[in-house]
Amino acid sequence: MSEQQPNPQRLRSIKLDLEKRFLQIESTDATALRLSLTPQGIAWELLQPSTITTARAVDQLIQTAEEESPADAREKNPTVTLTGKIKGQVREGRPAKDGKKTAWALVALHDEGSDQAKMVSATFYRHTANTALALPADAQITATGYLNQSEDPSRKASFKVFNLVNYPGKRDKSEVSD
Repeated sequence: MSEQQPNPQRLRSIKLDLEKRFLQIESTDATALRLSLTPQGIAWELLQPSTITTARAVDQLIQTAEEESPADAREKNPTVTLTGKIKGQVREGRPAKDGKKTAWALVALHDEGSDQAKMVSATFYRHTANTALALPADAQITATGYLNQSEDPSRKASFKVFNLVNYPGKRDKSEVSD
């Protein structure tokens, strides 16, 4: 007696269609065995992946894409804390995806290792939007957020601010009494 190699494919689904009178057994590699009840008796057919339904093909495509590019491997922008000067007046922006207020302004950011400032378009989200709108023109700020460089050299980088660390008029914690 020879040992058989186990089949690496596993059962994915069993579908029973009473109206069309068939039973379909599908494996994880998308091959399927369909048993149909016909007037002549039970007929069987082996379905290869190309003859599987569109929905199953989409499932396979998504699964393949996830295997090739897992979520953990995606490059994420790290948060950065930068100091800069607001150029002009902060203006109210379009509402964010969640419907909350935003504000935006051009900001000249201090670039480490360079004598020149880097101009970016800064968007202030959540609680920072109201604070930024109250700031005077040419105010110096220190903000934490995500800096996204533009691939197009003619466009400015964007800075998505979610926290204002320091700004004119900010009260120290020691000034706040309980």
